[in-house]
Amino acid sequence: MIDTTPVEFLDQVAQRLIKTNPDVRYAIAQSPAEIETIYRLRYRTVTEQGWSKSEDYPDGQERDEYDDEAIHIGCWQGATLLATIRLILPSARHPLPAETGYGIQIEPYQQVVECSRAIVAPEYRDRSHELFFGVLGRSWIESRARGFRELCGTMTERIIRIHEQGGFVMEILGEPHLYLGAVRYPVKFDIPRSVSKMQQMGLL
Repeated sequence: MIDTTPVEFLDQVAQRLIKTNPDVRYAIAQSPAEIETIYRLRYRTVTEQGWSKSEDYPDGQERDEYDDEAIHIGCWQGATLLATIRLILPSARHPLPAETGYGIQIEPYQQVVECSRAIVAPEYRDRSHELFFGVLGRSWIESRARGFRELCGTMTERIIRIHEQGGFVMEILGEPHLYLGAVRYPVKFDIPRSVSKMQQMGLL
């Protein structure tokens, strides 16, 4: 067992996840063009999955009221976007989307970052889910850099299972219901149990 705290252990795991493939980079979108590329991948995903109708997005971009303040992370190979995820930091001005969507308060209050819109472009998906875990690793790094150590989100059963493959354990925060076009659960990452599972899996 590695002699570190659970948070420090996840710091190391996150660094490993973003360095698995030296041919790609995991970074915050910096330009309007990069952010637009992310919105277009999101649009492609929600329409192909049948979660939304194309006519709801006449400009071919999927956006909502949280995007202007969100942190948009991409996995890039050159100028090509392979995967993306969005971070929403807690704010005194409004609840997190998961809190609003499920009528809950996620504890510790205003200390939890919400991860959402986690997408890997279909042509870059594989059974290892390398890119998915890469953007998740960058999410942890960016959250920690801002003083946070708790993550939450909303997930389908399939996405929960994918997280479990990588050693992540989820705390279910409420009953599932139709949310953003699919039946999803509100969840929080159980950091201590995740670290215990990752250590058992020998991930470092």
